[in-house]
Order: sequence, then structure tokens, then C-alpha cells
Amino acid sequence: MCGIAGYYSQHPARMLPGGVQRVADALRHRGPDFNDDWQSESGTLFLFHARLSIQDLSPAGNQPMCSRSGRYRIVFNGEIYNFREIRADLSRRGIPLRGHSDTEVLLEAIDCYGLEQALQRAEGMFAFAVHDALERMLYLARDRLGEKPLYYFYQPGTFAFGSELSALRAMTGALGELDQDAIALYLKYGYFPEPVSVYRAVRKLPPGTMLRFPVDDARPLPSEQVTDLAARAVQPYWTLDACRARAESEPYSRFDDAVTGVHQALKSAVERQSVADVDVGAFLSGGIDSTLVTALYQHQASRPIRSFTIAFEDPSFNEAGFAREIARHLGTEHREIRIQDRELLDLVEDLPRHYSEPHANPSQLPALLLSKYTREHVTVSLAGDGGDELFCGYNRYLWGARVARLNARLPRALRRLVAAVLAAGAGTAPTLHSLTRGRGKGPVQNIDQKLRKLADVLRLEGGEAVYDYLLSTGSGVAEGPAPITATRELDWGAERFIASAMMLDQLTYLPGDNLAKLDRATMAYSLEARLPLLDLPVLEQAWRVPQEFHTRNGASKAILREILYQYVPRHLIERPKMGFTVPIAAWIDGPLRDLIQDSVSSDLVNTLACTTEESRPLGSRGHGLSPLAVWALFVLANWIRALEDFS
Repeated sequence: MCGIAGYYSQHPARMLPGGVQRVADALRHRGPDFNDDWQSESGTLFLFHARLSIQDLSPAGNQPMCSRSGRYRIVFNGEIYNFREIRADLSRRGIPLRGHSDTEVLLEAIDCYGLEQALQRAEGMFAFAVHDALERMLYLARDRLGEKPLYYFYQPGTFAFGSELSALRAMTGALGELDQDAIALYLKYGYFPEPVSVYRAVRKLPPGTMLRFPVDDARPLPSEQVTDLAARAVQPYWTLDACRARAESEPYSRFDDAVTGVHQALKSAVERQSVADVDVGAFLSGGIDSTLVTALYQHQASRPIRSFTIAFEDPSFNEAGFAREIARHLGTEHREIRIQDRELLDLVEDLPRHYSEPHANPSQLPALLLSKYTREHVTVSLAGDGGDELFCGYNRYLWGARVARLNARLPRALRRLVAAVLAAGAGTAPTLHSLTRGRGKGPVQNIDQKLRKLADVLRLEGGEAVYDYLLSTGSGVAEGPAPITATRELDWGAERFIASAMMLDQLTYLPGDNLAKLDRATMAYSLEARLPLLDLPVLEQAWRVPQEFHTRNGASKAILREILYQYVPRHLIERPKMGFTVPIAAWIDGPLRDLIQDSVSSDLVNTLACTTEESRPLGSRGHGLSPLAVWALFVLANWIRALEDFS
């Protein structure tokens, strides 16, 4: 895992207004072990790399790296998990390698096969830039599901790219105007969906695509905006649509066969993703996904692996006890990090430093602390992210499908009446908490929010509208670009609702929210996170699973559960889903109240927030916005306030 950056200008005197040292400072947390840069002879092209050494710790793995032929030069962030197979093929073709890093394997594969063929062969998480000296082209590429980030900036005469916005600012000095339409999307969903960013002149390279940019000093750059460049120069080398179509053409006909196929793919994924020249551990929250990854890793290891979990102060969010029992059963060397709410709250004002673009997933706070403490023991950690999106794990899948069917059957007037009753009942959350505890189901997280959300969706028409609302923060955004659900042609009928929801999440929510959250949290402390559940063969197997196999006896993730039963007793994992998050609603009404009131009162944020339907002042219960919507506004305000520190 590393940080990359680059800059091109046909006027060398304008190169790097911010200076090379500022680029190094901006990316040091992503690559603390070594950094270097390269400039073309004309001085118009600049490449930078900050290295976190994982494979081949010797200088042979340093970057920017030049191919043996001298034609290609690369800056690479990520891991190629099948690099050994590609290396063996290169060896058969008589191509010797100087070291044993996966970066060199990829670079020589590009020289040997060509860029597109190399991308087709490479399986892993990555974002990279490669300069072709012969064709005078700069290429950017990003992995299939968007595990690694890649931003690019364009204004006539200047092109820049980087792992984070902080690197772009360091190179350009300033990134121009904020994108109001993109901010409307952020307020609605809590993140900036690919390809937009918070700035008009900056875009994210979408997952599974490559960008082709001429760096020929003799040819003037076109006078166009970044959106025009994106439409002209970005093309896919892989699509989830095609992957899904191939997989669904060979569906499993028997549940047991599906379990076997996914199990084999997961074992292989864990085996190749645990390869490193540094210490590797595993996040173990106690949930199905992280437990399965940890179990598979421990089963393959010759000694106890290191596992890490967080113990929350609030019992309704704390799964540490379950994780402890699971670790004891598996025999891992387990470390439980006990944190108080105060430690999490102390991170709030630091979010703009760790997330160079506003990001409003509250689980970013515990993710940061877990990464910080894990990095004290290992450099790489396996994680269970992706299991919900690939194996039907979110409650909103089943819940949304039921509500969509219900809405189609019940008269609108009756639904509105039921919605009014539910909305009124949301105010009795303490009583409902007591009732659920008394029935032995344990504490229910955010029960009042869930009742309000159910009341809202009962008023909607059509499955697409239902799911779009379930994805939203509850901000009531009324203006701006089309909703995420409208950007993809999916079937939202009763029979295909869940498959469409999973597909949409893999295309949008997974890369834009979950993976971005994890990348920034782990890399803030120079920790590499690897995700076996998102390995390409696992993804292909997941789409071969018919919908009816994903749920059994009312429980989701039936395939993963069945695999996990082979390693962990059922009583350790069969319990209500808790999730890895924090009591954001209680914080907004409590310890964060004054800070939020002070932050969101600025004229600038009020102007941005006026795209919402609600105009009441932000307070405790009278603001009319959900806790997630208030959190999104606060994160945005906090980020805007920190802009002076960025400049």
C-alpha cells in the first residue's frame, strides 16, 4: 500500500506550485518507508511515490520504477494477488526480473502483454499511473471494485492525479470551486459517489476503468473541462455487468454446490492475500464476515495469527465479547482494544485531516482507532468488508423488498395512516428498547430511527424509490443531480429487487462509501487492509448463487453462514446483526451538540444545506433531519472550516 501522485504541464516554469516536499508531506502517512520522484527531461511530467513496503522490502521495490526496456515508468499503489502466476509466465517467456515485488511483475507484464492485456490478467486492489515514453502517453488505472482510490484534476494546460485530494492540493496549490451538485449528492447519501468529488475540476477514476492522457509537449492540450476529458479519455477494461452476466449464465442448481464453490474461492483468496514480507493480522469484530476471514486464515496458518477487535463503551454496539469467544475457539493471538466514547469523540475534529474529502460514515471513527492500535503490531490486516454487498447481508435488502411488495399491494391512504402511527411510535423508543431486551433479543440499535424510516418508505411508490430512500441519510435533499438509483438500468420489480439492490451497492455504495472509509482509516496509520471477500474469483462465485440460496429460514448470508459452521459453533455467531458503528444520535443530542451548533451555523454551510427540503434550524430534536443527515452536515462544515489549513 502506498501513495502516488503526478503532474503534467507543458510550461515547466509552472510545475508544482506547491513544491515536491509538500507532496511528500501530504502522502507520508500512506507510504512512510521511502519516497522518490521522477521528472521527464523536458521537465513537464512529474511522478511521485510514497512507499509502504509490503512485498520485497529491498530497494529493488522502490518507485517510480522503470521497465527493463526503458519504455514504461510506473507509480503503483496496492497489491497484485496473482503476481506469482504472472511472474511464472514472464519467466517462461524469458523475461528476467531484478527483484520480487508485485509492482515489477505488473510493470514487465505491461511491457510484455500491453496495458489492457496486463489489466485483464492482474487480480488485486490497485491504482496506478504508467508513462509510455514511446507513445508519449500517461495512463491511469483503478482496480475492478474500487478498493484503492485515484483522483485526477484537469484545467486547460494542467493535469494532475493522486491517491488523495491532499496530494492534488500539494501539487496545484488550489483545486478551484466546490461542486454544488456533488455536494447535494453528498448530503443525500453521506459520500461522493464516483466519479464526482467535492471539487468541480476533480474527478475520481471509476472502478474497472483506465484513463488515457497525452503527454506530448509538441501537441497543445485541448481547452476543455474535466467532465469533457472524462467522457473522452476514460474507458472500462472490465465491467461488473459482464462479470454478473457470465456468472448468472452458469447458476448453481444445488445449495451445497454453491457452498462448496464459494468456500474454495474464499480459501484461495485468504491464502494469496496473506502473502507478505511483513507481519499480517486480521480484524475480528465478531460478525459473520470478519469471523469467516479470520477462521480461514487461522486454519491455514502454522501458528496462532494475530486478531484485533474494539470493545465499545455502549453495550448496544459492543461485540467484543463475542469476538473474544470466537478468538478463543479459533486459537488466535487476540488483542481487544477497549475504547471510551471520549476517545472516539476526540477524533471528530481531526476527520478533515484523515479524510481529505467530506465523508459521513460514522463508523470511520472506530475504524480509525482500530487501525491505529492494529498498526502497533502488524503492517497488514485482513478484513471482512464486502460480505454484505456480495452475499445479501444488509437488512435493507430483505426489508426493502418486503416494503416494496407491501406498497404495491396496499392502498396509498392505508399506507399513509400506518406511516403516521409508526412515526408517532418512534418517540417511545426507550419503551421499545425495554421490550426487546425483555424478550431476550438484546438491545436494538437506533430503533426510533428505524421506525421513522419505515414510516417514510410506506409513503413511497415503486421499488426504486424505496431503495433510494433506504440508501439516503434522510436529509430530504430536493434538488441536484438524479438519484443514484436512476444512474443504472436495473429491474426493481419484486422478483429482482434484492439482486438489483446488491448490484447497485457493488457499483456505488461499496467503492464510494465503505471502501473509501476503510482505505482512509487504515492508511491514516500506514496500515494495509486486504479484503478476501472481494477477491475476483469470490465475486464471480457470488453472482452464480441464486437469490433463494442467499436467505434461509429468514436469515441472510446463508452461504457464508454454512461455510462458517465448519469452523465455528453456531451459538457463537447466531445473533442479531449489530454492525460496526457508534451511537451518533445520542452524541448529536449530547456531547457533540454545542460543537455541531457552532459548526453548522456558518453562512456557507447554510447556503449549501438549503438544497434540503427542511429549513428549520439544527438543534436537538427540532431540526427535522435524521441523525445521519445532521452528521453529514457537520462533517461538511468541519471540512470547510479546515480548508484554510489545507491551503
